[in-house]
Amino acid sequence: YTQSGKEHLFDLENDPNELHDISLEVGSDDRIEPWRQELIRRLQDRPEGFTDGEKLIAGRPHEIMVPGYPDHRN
Repeated sequence: YTQSGKEHLFDLENDPNELHDISLEVGSDDRIEPWRQELIRRLQDRPEGFTDGEKLIAGRPHEIMVPGYPDHRN
């Protein structure tokens, strides 16, 4: 979640209904870190400032980014 920084990680191949949040497992950080780094890489050039290139930054203001939302602009 961009505002709180809460992370979730699901194994969609084995858990397509997202019933088991891997991020809640003890020692899950080793499994989450590669995905976190990928997210940082993908977000680093976005104007919202979700990352400083090294870590994710929670609480950054942004407009709603959900396709189909009534005020969504392409």
